[in-house]
Amino acid sequence: MDRRSFLKTTGVASATVTFGGLGRSALRGAEPAPQTVPAPSWVNKPVRWAQLTLVEDDPGKFDLRFWLDYFARTRSDAVCLSAG
Repeated sequence: MDRRSFLKTTGVASATVTFGGLGRSALRGAEPAPQTVPAPSWVNKPVRWAQLTLVEDDPGKFDLRFWLDYFARTRSDAVCLSAG
């Protein structure tokens, strides 16, 4: 027996022993399961945003308590503050 025949025979024998008990579907590979990432709790409810735009002279006249109470009364989940 030459080297080529020996390698061919042992390769076929190894494959038969390894994959002999598996069905055709197992040899093709299983379909990957779709990966589902659990959604955060906030995506299942509406989110209320409030926006407050400040101007140049607001720092001297700005009533922080009023705006915090306003955001609480309107049940704002988030606030966007901008200044010009």
